[in-house]
Amino acid sequence: KSIVATGKLVRISELDVSLKTATPSASQMQKQSDVYQMIISSYKENVPTAQQGGITIWGLSDAADEHTYWLKDSSPNLYDKNYARKIAYKGVCDGIAGKDIGSGFSGSQWVNYYK
Repeated sequence: KSIVATGKLVRISELDVSLKTATPSASQMQKQSDVYQMIISSYKENVPTAQQGGITIWGLSDAADEHTYWLKDSSPNLYDKNYARKIAYKGVCDGIAGKDIGSGFSGSQWVNYYK
């Protein structure tokens, strides 16, 4: 039986995508972004709007002091250990928007956007 069939609100809570390393490669970070986007896009496509109860991202950054007891050295969040946005942030935004929000930007514009 599908959870949607219950008619109740459906929420995603404590969402994170662990990379299982404190020093992820660019490829791993892109994959993380793609997974965040896929989860959010799937939620929006499969849960009727009236039943969408919200999405909660579990943590803020990959800073060590935020991961003393949880996903240590796993880089699961949208911001890196220095509180700079990771490409995962864009994956979440693209998932919410339902499109590539950066398609009108050049690579140099993205670099300046994140500063």
